[in-house]
Amino acid sequence: MAVQQELKKENKFIIFTMDEEEYGINISQVLEIVRLENIIPIPHSVEYFMGMIDIRGKVIPVIDFKKKLRLKTEHSQKPEKLIIIEFEGQRIGLAVDKVLSVMDFKQEEIDLGPPAVKSFHTEYILGIGKKSDKFIVLINLINLFDKEEMDQFFHH
Repeated sequence: MAVQQELKKENKFIIFTMDEEEYGINISQVLEIVRLENIIPIPHSVEYFMGMIDIRGKVIPVIDFKKKLRLKTEHSQKPEKLIIIEFEGQRIGLAVDKVLSVMDFKQEEIDLGPPAVKSFHTEYILGIGKKSDKFIVLINLINLFDKEEMDQFFHH
């Protein structure tokens, strides 16, 4: 029975929007969700690095998730939420437009086939979650940042 519980947990995703499109991140990688406010800008940083934010005394780097994933951002909404994730033992905030819900996907509702999402690098895609008539791009955080980027965020 314990195995079943584990499987269930693995397929829960936090669903959020970026420019009206819906995306998901596995809930096991999400620490918390907060309002995006009071960012401390850091000069001379990569384009998608918005700055730092202080959350209860912890300073966390904030990433513009749209820019990081190279989504078109000409008529972009302003991100309102920050999804705090744990990446290689460090906390990082991903700025997204809105957080909608938590969704459970059964294995058969996740299509792992080659994604037809042109604006993405496929290494960031876990699969496409299908719920009734909705398609949700499920993001794989494993390859999101390389060592160089991590050094940049945490060793200014």
